[in-house]
Amino acid sequence: CTTDTLTNHLNNHLPVNITDANVTPPSCFGTTDGQITIESLNIAGTWSFNWSTNETTNSISNLGAGNYSLSIQSDLACAIPLDTIFILADPEVLEITNFALSGITSTSTGSIVAEVIGGHQPYTYLWTLPDGSTSPNVELLDLTQPGSYELLVTDGNGCTVQASTTLTSIMETMQTSPTIFWSSSQESLIICYVS
Repeated sequence: CTTDTLTNHLNNHLPVNITDANVTPPSCFGTTDGQITIESLNIAGTWSFNWSTNETTNSISNLGAGNYSLSIQSDLACAIPLDTIFILADPEVLEITNFALSGITSTSTGSIVAEVIGGHQPYTYLWTLPDGSTSPNVELLDLTQPGSYELLVTDGNGCTVQASTTLTSIMETMQTSPTIFWSSSQESLIICYVS
């Protein structure tokens, strides 16, 4: 449109529309790495951008979750200004919500399975065992070391969460019936338990 169009054809007022925008929400819960970029509009011309962040370019960055309003005006008189709102939302919180434990006994090894929710899949796991060694397994099986196990989970966006749990050892002692005999040298009754 042109100013002549405005003068002679008032009905030719054209509303400004965003034809392409790149909206990137925060990568992790609570972070401020979101971004909004206006790539193109439906009308050629010179534009002024006024964001609720007081910035005046077509792109704003370092954004957390929230509402960001934008007013766009053209140097063409027949272009109707645009007022719009962009909403950025945090992803779900990445959490280790539970550890399912099976303790070590005299007849079985232990195991640990972690429950992870939120963030962006896929998840990667890094366990640190009591002896300082590490494991990338989703779950730990056939454990023979009691003590503290630490888990670091990283999601698909690089967000991390860490938690620890303690695996116990319950070593059962099986006792047979006592063996009783007389010690003539000590002149005493001796009772022995065999475990």
